[in-house]
Amino acid sequence: MEKNLSFLILVIFVVQSRLYTPKKYSSIGYNCGGSYYLSITEFNVWPWPVQPGDDMKIQVVGVFNRAETVDYIATGQDLNHDQWIYNITDIGQTFSVNQIGTFNTSAQAGTASGCYNIQVTLKGPKPEDTYLACWSFSYELYNID
Repeated sequence: MEKNLSFLILVIFVVQSRLYTPKKYSSIGYNCGGSYYLSITEFNVWPWPVQPGDDMKIQVVGVFNRAETVDYIATGQDLNHDQWIYNITDIGQTFSVNQIGTFNTSAQAGTASGCYNIQVTLKGPKPEDTYLACWSFSYELYNID
């Protein structure tokens, strides 16, 4: 009886832990580019859900399909499909084939009501400025005065 009770408590604990959603959201959005250079395996945004004015932390994790240098991350954001505003995060790091890369950047959440789109692009060195990977996601803010 005691073993059955212990097992039941363990099962309840495991089920509850799987139902808990932390303030970090994994794998939100979609791939907006090919995966020839870098295959994105994880994309995280926190806090989630986004609140007006939040400083969103964004993390991209991927495996390099070929040796490549990541020069910078361009993070673009628009409101209601209007003008894009970009933020640049310098990286300047070279990766080998099959190496895992973890990249961190941030974006300031909007403060006006509407639909926001964010596109995170990893770029190679200039002058080619090669698109190495791209990921997009959206969030909505309403009834903000």
